[in-house]
Amino acid sequence: HAARLIESQKTEMEMTLENILCGIEQQVANEIVFMERRLEKLQHSPALLGARDKESIKSFFGKEDRECLNRLLYIHKEDKDIKEGLKIEEGWGGTSPLVSFHGQIAQETFKKSGFKIPEKLFPIKITPEVQAFKENVEGLHKMDPLKKLGKLSPLHLGPDSSFLFATFIKNASDSLSAYIQLGFNYRKAVNNFLAKAQREIKIGRVILRPIRRDSPVGLRRAHNEIEKLLDIAQYTGERIVNQIRHKNQNFISLSRPLRGLGIPALALLPEKEFESPVFLIKGLLTIVVLFAALSAIFGITLMRRFLLKPMLEITKTVSLVDHGDYQIRAPTTALDELGEISHSLNLMLDGLRQKSRMTFFLRRELVVKAPQNNHNQVTKKFVVVTFAGLRNFSRLESLLSPEEAFSIMSQFLVICETSVKKFRGDIDKFVGDTAMAVFQIDPFKSCEKRAIMSAIELSEEVKTWMRKRREKGLPVIQHGIGIAAGVVLAGGVGSFRKRLDFTVIGDPVNLAARLEKIAGTNLNPEILATENFSGIKIPGIRIVPTEIHSIRGKRKPMSVFGVRRG
Repeated sequence: HAARLIESQKTEMEMTLENILCGIEQQVANEIVFMERRLEKLQHSPALLGARDKESIKSFFGKEDRECLNRLLYIHKEDKDIKEGLKIEEGWGGTSPLVSFHGQIAQETFKKSGFKIPEKLFPIKITPEVQAFKENVEGLHKMDPLKKLGKLSPLHLGPDSSFLFATFIKNASDSLSAYIQLGFNYRKAVNNFLAKAQREIKIGRVILRPIRRDSPVGLRRAHNEIEKLLDIAQYTGERIVNQIRHKNQNFISLSRPLRGLGIPALALLPEKEFESPVFLIKGLLTIVVLFAALSAIFGITLMRRFLLKPMLEITKTVSLVDHGDYQIRAPTTALDELGEISHSLNLMLDGLRQKSRMTFFLRRELVVKAPQNNHNQVTKKFVVVTFAGLRNFSRLESLLSPEEAFSIMSQFLVICETSVKKFRGDIDKFVGDTAMAVFQIDPFKSCEKRAIMSAIELSEEVKTWMRKRREKGLPVIQHGIGIAAGVVLAGGVGSFRKRLDFTVIGDPVNLAARLEKIAGTNLNPEILATENFSGIKIPGIRIVPTEIHSIRGKRKPMSVFGVRRG
């Protein structure tokens, strides 16, 4: 009964702390919506058309928005020359990818909306590097700028981030007269939202580590335990409930990253707010445990003069560590040379435990690359890229409940991961109902053969799964796999949140993705591969030519081959 009461009390405390952090997240989301609504009023402000200098334009914004504004582009349709058309622009100097990408969004908006201005009025030069970056980053080349008009959108390009807002300004006759594009400092805006959310907390306290700031906000002086909990939340994403002693008072804490922001946060509540008979029982149990611990310490102190037992304990600890048990601790009761050895061993175990916890959240490729300590290095390498996805999943999704659709997608991705890992491949990413895998060269078997064998097994597993669903009268769905080989750019991609991922980009990635989209459709084989694989010979597997000679995005015709068992 006492255990049930303690568990119930623990659940109540966790819910209260979780509600505090959810309140912070909701407040930040509300602030973004409020900012967007303030900016929406610009498109219905004919008075703004009369402003022809940046200070006059800035007067239309509130103080909070002006503090975060770092890029302003204003072009009036009636401007006749470059001098008059550019005197309003601000913050567009330099050739950073973000500035150039903002400029490209403005150009595409003019083109699709029919808003014509003299070419010499446009101040931003679109560099070939940014054009190539946009074409290679998935999703950016499909973005329709007209759908972003009047909306506040976050934009992250490496370490450079901003909120982007663009709209046309209409005159009294409701025709387009001017275009305004605003860039707001993402870090400053989000930190302002978080600071405002902290001030409005009515229960407990919240400690945050804002973007690009090492020291937590909400602490007047350093607290090692709180900083460690924030580190764990930032680097592992773990959700941790803990008890903290701070300013001679006990607190219950919950730490985790804020959803949608990735910023580590820790909510605190005084333990006295949850005092009940349960804590009296807990206190009694604590006294019993302390008494037992003191008795054990007293007994060990009496045995300090014996050398054999401490040595056997240290030997046992080393043996357990050698077998992968990092939770053990060496005894540190003696104050002699053995005590120093035990202390050093425990420090080593603390480091091993931390690395072991972190390794669970990292991909094998990142763990291998980590000792090189060169996160920005980009290398060229030959790999095989595989894309596997479901056909017409959106149509099936409309016929099923969200839970059933999610279950089908999850089970398919599990099959993908199992087949790829079996043949020493790496899952690069999951994108909706599609999985991307990379097979690298190793000394045992060629990456082309491993990729083909993985695709065959994946296809057969999916067919077996669909056959069982058909026998049960459940809906079935087709699948497709695309395989391409070639040289890609591989390296670590990081962000200001200090998260690192390893990925590859290049023509083989795009080609494999496009083959996956046509595989299993229009009587095409479920597995399609490029002509690199035509000469591969694997017992029991046939590689046959297809009627496909044209691939979207490829100017020259190319041969595509099907892969099947037989």
